[in-house]
Amino acid sequence: MDCSKQIHSVPYTSCSLQNKIHKQLKQTNEHTQQTLTVVTHDGSQYVNVDTTTQNGIKHAKELHLASSGLADVAMTSYLYDAATLFTNNDNTVHGKCFTLLRHPIKRAVSLFYYLKVSTWEMDYNSIFKDMSLEEYARSKWCEENWMVRFLTNEMK
Repeated sequence: MDCSKQIHSVPYTSCSLQNKIHKQLKQTNEHTQQTLTVVTHDGSQYVNVDTTTQNGIKHAKELHLASSGLADVAMTSYLYDAATLFTNNDNTVHGKCFTLLRHPIKRAVSLFYYLKVSTWEMDYNSIFKDMSLEEYARSKWCEENWMVRFLTNEMK
């Protein structure tokens, strides 16, 4: 297996490993340092940058993450921003991109059931509470090509 530098994109990450790592970095405040270091947490090693946010990607680029040799994988939902890690800065490392995608229908159904119960969310809408899956699928609230728009960086 080729272990070249890679970007892992997780466009739908409400309950993902990416969020867990993001929270751990925020707790330690390591991601704001001005030098790259390897941080060990619960037996796993991470580089002290946060590629789960656009500002974090910018910071990682400023610290030359791609050419540092410290990271083999950067996880992010921001594919186009993360691609900039491999440009400029006299970087000679070429990135590879891979992604893990849920089946779009399974993801949409999961989102529907989440919307029905997510009363803790600031944008919770009680309209979903008694709505059937079929009603949701035919409604204006059902997503339309969200994944395609996200991956092509054309959210509108």
